[in-house]
Amino acid sequence: MQSIISEIEQKKFRPVYVLHGEEGYFTECITDAIIDNALNPEEREFNQTILYGRDTDVKDLVSATKRFPMMSPYHVVVLREAQDLKKVEELESLLANPIDTSILVLAFKKKVDMRKKWIKSLRKDCINFTSNKVPDWKLSEWVSKQSRTKGLDVDSKSASMIAEFIGGDLQRIDKDLDKLKMMTKDGQKVEPALIQKVIGVSRDYNIFELQDALMTRNAHKAQMIVKHFGADPRSHPIQPIIGALFSMYSKMIMLHAARSFSPDGAAKTLKAKPFYAKKILSAAQRYTYGHLVRNISVLRDYDLKSKGVGATSATSMGELMREMVFKLSH
Repeated sequence: MQSIISEIEQKKFRPVYVLHGEEGYFTECITDAIIDNALNPEEREFNQTILYGRDTDVKDLVSATKRFPMMSPYHVVVLREAQDLKKVEELESLLANPIDTSILVLAFKKKVDMRKKWIKSLRKDCINFTSNKVPDWKLSEWVSKQSRTKGLDVDSKSASMIAEFIGGDLQRIDKDLDKLKMMTKDGQKVEPALIQKVIGVSRDYNIFELQDALMTRNAHKAQMIVKHFGADPRSHPIQPIIGALFSMYSKMIMLHAARSFSPDGAAKTLKAKPFYAKKILSAAQRYTYGHLVRNISVLRDYDLKSKGVGATSATSMGELMREMVFKLSH
């Protein structure tokens, strides 16, 4: 993505950008970069057209793209929610022979079927970008990299705290990093206390610390953390907690199944950085394979209970969390 944005910022534009995939954040970043850089503010009134797939058709889209720019090198046409455009295959001719005085952006909210003839017709000098989700095991690394691009000094533990608390919502992570940037001076290290203030994650009571407690089988600390969660279930909903723990235990099972009990073997199996792989490996060695499989079953059971299946209406989310963590740690 960054290479595409760098090219755009250098005013090197392509006639067509087909942006698609499961991660809307990257698609939005590229789209916004084109809008911000292709035209000056005074040129946009007559030379920028923003359409939505559900409200337009191929004929109108092609007509807008063929419109000649007025006192500007380009006419920019952005089609948002392009997945809702009917008869998208009728764009084949336009994609094969794009208008060089226009910049056409097709922004989809899902992945395009690359076997389709219309996408295969896209001219070679155009952009076909697939926006993939950042895997859970790479999320803290992405937070660290994004922090550096904003000039923030965020260490690996703080990056992991942000990733674990917010999850895969990259747009929210990006906005919260902007808040942190506004509240720090150049070169100032971002402390956990500031993270807590900005995004509401406590250094001692967060999903990251709960995972650490369960990985080291510190049952007392785990109960203290979920007791804190239970006091404010709206800020600490059980479903994301279950998801994070499911991911953690699943990685341990992968190591047992592959019999990867060396740091290098664990990193290869998990496709993770050595530091993170070593941490999961250390945790996996504290659990038997049978215990890990049982814990996955416990998580599935409490996922159902949290949705009202098999639980009484009098059982609070806090009680469910405490029961669940007790079973996981014993």
